[in-house]
Amino acid sequence: MHSETLTNSNKPEFAWTKDDLGKSVAQNVLSEVANQPWVGYVHYAEKASKFARTVSRSGGPVLIGYLAKDLYMDYQVYSGRELAKAWGADLIPVGAGFAGGFGGGAIAGPVGAFTGGVAAASVGDYYKDRIKSNLKKDTDK
Repeated sequence: MHSETLTNSNKPEFAWTKDDLGKSVAQNVLSEVANQPWVGYVHYAEKASKFARTVSRSGGPVLIGYLAKDLYMDYQVYSGRELAKAWGADLIPVGAGFAGGFGGGAIAGPVGAFTGGVAAASVGDYYKDRIKSNLKKDTDK
């Protein structure tokens, strides 16, 4: 996700645009939908491998791919403590999505799990981008 920084008199102000929200929702919906065959296979296959079960419990291959891309991009931009903060921020949407999916599933079953997971992960993306907007990039140091 890319956010814009508006410049006020002295300090930059974080702004999350409609485009950022749209990209976040689209990415989270794609992750949920694309992982369904994998999750279904693991759920119904008696002899699914331990690796397949672990990937399924970790959010599926699409979520892991997006997370790996974010971690790699952060590695290119940040270093030291800023990198640790950026990587921590990358985990916020993942945790929020799990919590939203679990809560939504408890309330409204599979539909609630889907909508709760997507909504909570999108809120997590907002906070991830907000945190990253305040980090010093290697070029800024």
